Amino acid sequence: MSTALPYFDLNGIGVGSGGSIDLSSVMGGGGIATVPGAKLPTVRLHNDSGCGLQITLPNSGQSFNLPAGGWQDCQPSAGETRINFTVLYILPDPPVTLLMSTYFGPGEAVPAMTVLGNSPVGVGGTVNTTSSGANTVINTTSTPGTTWLNIQPSDAAGNTFLADNSGNLIVKSDNAGTLKTLLQLIAGASPQVLLAAAGILTTILDGLTVQGNLIVGGSSTLDNGDITTDGTGNFFVNGTMSVNGTSSLDTAKITTDGNGNITNFGGNLMLNGSNPILSVSAGNTRVQCASGGTINFQVPGGTTVAFINSTGLKINTGKLNLVGGSISRTASFSGSASGTYTHGMGAVPNIIIVQTGAVGSQTTGYDTATTTQTHVTLGAALAFQALCIAY
Repeated sequence: MSTALPYFDLNGIGVGSGGSIDLSSVMGGGGIATVPGAKLPTVRLHNDSGCGLQITLPNSGQSFNLPAGGWQDCQPSAGETRINFTVLYILPDPPVTLLMSTYFGPGEAVPAMTVLGNSPVGVGGTVNTTSSGANTVINTTSTPGTTWLNIQPSDAAGNTFLADNSGNLIVKSDNAGTLKTLLQLIAGASPQVLLAAAGILTTILDGLTVQGNLIVGGSSTLDNGDITTDGTGNFFVNGTMSVNGTSSLDTAKITTDGNGNITNFGGNLMLNGSNPILSVSAGNTRVQCASGGTINFQVPGGTTVAFINSTGLKINTGKLNLVGGSISRTASFSGSASGTYTHGMGAVPNIIIVQTGAVGSQTTGYDTATTTQTHVTLGAALAFQALCIAY
């Protein structure tokens, strides 16, 4: 036959304090009998208070947590004389403050658990703790998916906080009866973390580290607007973009190997989006300048040693080095008789080739060459062309 054990009034008790349920009153002072093979009795604990408790059976070493408003059955082992409890936390202003227990003898039928009205949700408020206690809300032995947090302000259209023991969590804001999701954690085989409903700006006040793939399903703005995407695959950078490693752009039409080499370039390098200055296609490479422009070849320091424009290739400094020998300057002039002529090469020619195609004596020669002039000798007064070359 069941026996109600003396209750404890936990009103005024502090976190870290505790007490014991004496079992000797139901066993004649000798504790639970030690009978090999005998069934053990059952003690049902009703924590009808705002205190979260840690329950310990010292003889058997059993220990479990009993939340505020919770109940639990336990079976003391042979020789057990008491059940100890320690306060872990205290909910504010609970309507009841009792820890009750009922003893059921060995083999006695134990009725189904009753439903209590004093749960942490029903009490409401915050959990008060001290530095010597725990600051946890305990929900154990419940079936998966059991809601342990359900908050709805009196003027809200629905729940603003909802959480269960499987890891699902929903946090919503309420504005004039309209709920919008701020945070949602979805548990299960394919867990997800959802931040902010559509139209809600999400601001990260410090750094963000992504260890995996970052997927943006729309336009984006980074680095104070210097890096933007338009949601259709276009990427815009107003500044320097550095890639430490290999890269693949434009469906692999442009690739790099991470060592500074462009390993594939299958398109055009454009100037102002319209004029291709470098193009590669079908094994052909083309370099061109804009209309009326110049292609400059420079050495470190910015000195142009040669350039190409609509008039052709010009060497500014140095010389044109061939497989054998070199040419630094050329010039030409013409005449029709022996005399001194200005060649205009700006340097002393190494050789002057004087050539006439007219009928008559074609004896030709030159002497006294300077940086500006040379003397030409003809066997007859015939029209001639002269080519000056400096090595």
